[in-house]
Amino acid sequence: MRKLITKYRFQLSLGLIWLLLRIVINPMGEFPINDDWAYAHNTQALSEEGVYSFSFWPAMTLIAQTFWGALFSKMFGFSLFNLRMATMAMAIIGSLFFFALLKRETKNEKLSFLLTVALLANPFFISLSFTYMTEIYYLTFAGISFYFISRILRGEKWSDWVFLLIFVLLTVLVRQTGLIFTIAFALAYVLAKPIKIKRVLLSIVPFIVAFLGLEIYKHLRMEVDPNLGSLSEVGDLFRAISDISWGYILERVGLIFFYLGLMLTPVSLLLFSRLREPLNTKKILYVAFVLVPILICMFTTWPLFPWGNLLGNFELGPRLLKDTGLFGTNMATPLPELIWQVIRLISVVSVSVFVYSLYSIVESKQAEGTLWSRCITAVRLHPFAFMLGAIIAAQCVYIVINPIFFDRYVLPMMFTGLLLVGVLFNHAKKLNWRISIALTSVFLIVSSLMTRDLMSWYGARLTATNYLQFEMGISPSQLDGGFEFNAYHKVAGFNPTPVKTTDKSWWFVKEDKFLLTNGDFEGYRKVKGFPTNQWISTSADSVYIMEKIEP
Repeated sequence: MRKLITKYRFQLSLGLIWLLLRIVINPMGEFPINDDWAYAHNTQALSEEGVYSFSFWPAMTLIAQTFWGALFSKMFGFSLFNLRMATMAMAIIGSLFFFALLKRETKNEKLSFLLTVALLANPFFISLSFTYMTEIYYLTFAGISFYFISRILRGEKWSDWVFLLIFVLLTVLVRQTGLIFTIAFALAYVLAKPIKIKRVLLSIVPFIVAFLGLEIYKHLRMEVDPNLGSLSEVGDLFRAISDISWGYILERVGLIFFYLGLMLTPVSLLLFSRLREPLNTKKILYVAFVLVPILICMFTTWPLFPWGNLLGNFELGPRLLKDTGLFGTNMATPLPELIWQVIRLISVVSVSVFVYSLYSIVESKQAEGTLWSRCITAVRLHPFAFMLGAIIAAQCVYIVINPIFFDRYVLPMMFTGLLLVGVLFNHAKKLNWRISIALTSVFLIVSSLMTRDLMSWYGARLTATNYLQFEMGISPSQLDGGFEFNAYHKVAGFNPTPVKTTDKSWWFVKEDKFLLTNGDFEGYRKVKGFPTNQWISTSADSVYIMEKIEP
């Protein structure tokens, strides 16, 4: 037993961390979060009626997630809480494969464990692990696919190909963007060795399987209901390019690197000692042509960070009630601007350290010869790192040209970035372990407390809506309980975007005789408040039931 514990001490430690997160965050309660109400509808129909229902709301495929949630519902009964536990189970699986992949690529258990904990410490990853949103399912299936890609790039076992095709298909059956890494894999696989027809043909098999799976899904979707909205497609993104300006590109790239820099800070500081390495002409040119443009984008976007959706004023969201979500009243107490200036500066330093250190690593592994021969040699030495780099570049382009942007969209880049750090820097000397471990621990504690406060806020809203329904006898159609509540209960259709506070919210409100808010609201009187019991959040300490004042 002692030998087993010693052998799997890091995996057991990850399990212990997840157990502590579950206890601290306490995600109990029958409440939807963000957009997961729509995904829950699909899952409920499949688990209880045996029918796959296509919702009008999701822009992604969602099939693999729906079947996973339905499996949990069959075993434990359908509930929103059980669906969140299904996501947590998927996140645990994903983190274990993430560790296994890093361990395989780095041969360094200590570094692999630190990078895996850094993933868990990401506030986006933690908070989404306790929802029924799609990100965790997408990253887990993608991570398992990466694991088998790593095996394929180092060998040619057909069983690895079979598993790769299965998990590639599962990935695109959660989100269409899974096609990105099949293209990156094809490039890495072809260039990893001298080019042969057999390797070229094999390289495109994952893409073909994923593409065909996606096309079959789209056909079935339209067969079931031709009136459903179309899925997001690559063509939609290319059509959006015509509306993109240089200012837009600078803004979007700057925001991407602000989030990457902040979330990768604990890992970037592993490499801080590399700043003391002497400069040379090549390094100066690299800084001028690569790092400086990135910093220009960040300074251009300086006042826009944080952008919003999940991360706000030292709290996680979204918290979509009429007052906060539509009219910007009763918002969380803003952090002093000085604190945000410091956070932005930390992000800039983190990006600078990472980008500068990246050149040092690449330079130390360069071979002699022409630029093309050096590039080919680098790819053949590190095909997996090349694939990760290509994926990050493609993910960045996708975010830039996508008309819609939320902060959580950067999470896949953070996921891939942590893998790239492990692959490229595993042999780097003079890593600042103590600083990195300390900061990762701080991130983990703060992120878990912010997620705990988010669940507590949703719990207070649930208590308020239950009081209205079961104590006061108010139907969901008579109240505006916030975006998720109204949508989950299918109260009504869309309303026009409200201009005046007396207008109904756009989000599925039939009547708004009663309203939930975080504080006073024009035209309504307070009926009862329910404490949110938050520990570190600066938002309102209660959710209030408001009754409309009749003229």
